[in-house]
Amino acid sequence: MNIAANKQKQIILLLSFLSGLSVLVYEIVWQRYLQLIFGSSVYAISTVLACFMVGFALGSWLIGKWTDKTTSSMKVFIYLEIGIGIFGFLSPFLFSQLMELHTLLFQHLEVSQPTKHIIRIVLSFIIIIFPAILMGGTLPPLVKIYHEKKQQIGKDAANVYAINTLGGVIGAFLTGFFLIHIFGLQKTIFLASLSDIVVAVIAFLLYKKGLVQNSPMKKTVKNVKKKQKSIYPKQVISLVLMVYAISGFSSLSFEVYWTKILTLFFRDSIYDFTIVLSGFLTGIVIGSYICGKFIKKMRNPIFIFASLMIVNGLITLLCLFFIHQLPYLTNYLQSMNALYDKYGDSYWIMSIVIKYGYSFLVMLLPTSLFGAIFPIVSQICVKNQQEIGGKIGYIQTLNTLGSTLGSLLSGFVFISFIGIHQSMILTSILIFSIGLALFVYTPWKSNKLKTYVIAISIIGIILVISIVPAWDKLRMSTSFLEPNQEIEKALDLHYYHEDAFGITSVVEFTPWDQKYLVTNRIYTQNTSDLMGLEDHRRLGHIPLLLMENPNDVLIIGLGAGITTSGVSEHNVDSIDVVEISEGVKNAAKYFSEENKDILNDANINFIIEDGRNYLSTTQKKYDVIISDIIFPMSSGSSSMFSKEYYDFAKKRLSNNGMMVQWLPIHQMSMEEIKIITRTFQTVYPSTSIWYGMLGDSVPVVGLFGQKEKLQINIRMIEQKFSDPDLIRNLEEIGLGNPYFLLENFIMEGHSVNQFTKNQPINTDEYPILEFSNPKLYGDLGRQNLKTFERLREDITPYIKE
Repeated sequence: MNIAANKQKQIILLLSFLSGLSVLVYEIVWQRYLQLIFGSSVYAISTVLACFMVGFALGSWLIGKWTDKTTSSMKVFIYLEIGIGIFGFLSPFLFSQLMELHTLLFQHLEVSQPTKHIIRIVLSFIIIIFPAILMGGTLPPLVKIYHEKKQQIGKDAANVYAINTLGGVIGAFLTGFFLIHIFGLQKTIFLASLSDIVVAVIAFLLYKKGLVQNSPMKKTVKNVKKKQKSIYPKQVISLVLMVYAISGFSSLSFEVYWTKILTLFFRDSIYDFTIVLSGFLTGIVIGSYICGKFIKKMRNPIFIFASLMIVNGLITLLCLFFIHQLPYLTNYLQSMNALYDKYGDSYWIMSIVIKYGYSFLVMLLPTSLFGAIFPIVSQICVKNQQEIGGKIGYIQTLNTLGSTLGSLLSGFVFISFIGIHQSMILTSILIFSIGLALFVYTPWKSNKLKTYVIAISIIGIILVISIVPAWDKLRMSTSFLEPNQEIEKALDLHYYHEDAFGITSVVEFTPWDQKYLVTNRIYTQNTSDLMGLEDHRRLGHIPLLLMENPNDVLIIGLGAGITTSGVSEHNVDSIDVVEISEGVKNAAKYFSEENKDILNDANINFIIEDGRNYLSTTQKKYDVIISDIIFPMSSGSSSMFSKEYYDFAKKRLSNNGMMVQWLPIHQMSMEEIKIITRTFQTVYPSTSIWYGMLGDSVPVVGLFGQKEKLQINIRMIEQKFSDPDLIRNLEEIGLGNPYFLLENFIMEGHSVNQFTKNQPINTDEYPILEFSNPKLYGDLGRQNLKTFERLREDITPYIKE
């Protein structure tokens, strides 16, 4: 005996919620796995997302058609959940095998960067396509089971879609804030896999007991004499579907734009990406749910659809007015110290609340309008009970394919070629235009009134575009300025560049006559403030002075090129510099005086690539590898301080080679420094710690790893100091004689072991730093320098004559 219809619907919605939750867990964790395999290249990450969405599209289409041909949609859903759960359980092993294959391929293939991207697309497609198809196929059978003949398909589709997306919101939030942090990547995947198996078991039990079912397809077909025809012409339905596909393109484009902008004004951490993603999905949930409530009253759904697109085109433009105020509103969000001063011990919770508030102000209304579209299109296009699965699948396929193009073109083409501001304006115009085109085909009782509405809409968008403020490149790319500070009295903008990696700029602080390289509004380690103990040339000189006869040097991270210029002042055979962003390399040209024009140095080889990815695939050996300053706050940066990263570097060292990791200790707690050092030690048992740069603003210490116990050849060092040209450069940065160099020594051996005792290890599986670092506040640089000064040991035992 069947349970009540409303109870049946509640069960279906619960299954939909849990299914949507696990999908977002998989998507986030698998993206991180593939990011680790392919490096933290934005192109690799977007390739993963595109492959995921293509799988969703295929699943919606193929499984939607299969749903209509089977006698039970519930059986289809059970099979899908079992398949997803099994693949999820196996996926960590599959990704580890993919990592080995990727490394093997690029160690033996000398190919161009575009060819590498193509190969990565193929590899991503192979590993992701099957589970993505299964995931994309879950919505059509759920909608078909949930739907009742006497009710409208739009309302039912809205309810299932909203609850499924709400599961995604919760899944994204839990994964970004808690699951990976607590359980690590693999166990988080296992939890999602277990969830899918549980969902399949629940669905199976309900099916076996006959508690949840839909009418068998074969029997239904026999009793149906004539299919219900659509009330709309075929041409109009085609136009509706085309507009829906373009709406998918537009929505994902705006997700890319809003993510880049909002994380730009937050702190670019894993929490910030989670906030923006869950905020975006929340709008989809609200829009779909509200639309489902009112869809019965819609006498002309095509008119509503067209109107929503027109209004959304205007609203996304109007959101630019708020976005232009972000430099004046959010500067304090990038400083935990400012938040702590304002909110005390509640600073972290308040930062999350405020960021969600700003995200909703930018995204909630337009994403709600995007979310309202799916149930309306379902109501327009699906008229036959027998073809619900296929139609819903087809509708989602078109939208998902549009979304795939939107995510790729917006990040890699539009932003890079015309900038994020113009990209948003053009995408808003696109939304408005396709809505207007659909509106033209909408029947009205009065053509005259229809003409007036069209004219007023066109005039309205022209007016809005004309008053949208110009993009303030200086304020948008830097956080130097106070809200009311006059620009011309503070900063000059020398260089500005937007691409898939974000915004890079070079600004000069005119009162001090200093230039700064800024990436994504974060002041980097590079400045033209040369001479003295905070000169970045020290980070290149110290390892080279301690190393006997280094020939080949690798530097991970170019920045403004000042560390590289320090290395170039030594007599080495080759210097390879790996920098992920072409924009940063171009920005380094504006520091040609400070970096001694290294970009035109024929002996230096510049490689545009992710540093970790390069280490994992190159076969070249190096005498010295310098991992320059990387801020651990940013999402994904924890992988550049992981055991696996140091293992890759060790394999690339020559027999007597040295690995150097510079740490910006003003951006780290002492606990985090200990964790990184402990992680470094697991790969380099002979680890010593040295000062790199001293000062209150940007103090730096370095971890030096070698295969053999530290032995300092004082005679070799004295010989290097006999070079008058080198001495002249070293005197400028406080290294004028060998003993000034040795004064930078802090500890080695047993002292380092005691320093890191009982500390956990930062791994790809457990990215500890990524979750702890964004929460830090206080005068960390000064505190850490004082701690290291207390820990310093005598260097004499390590000196050999």
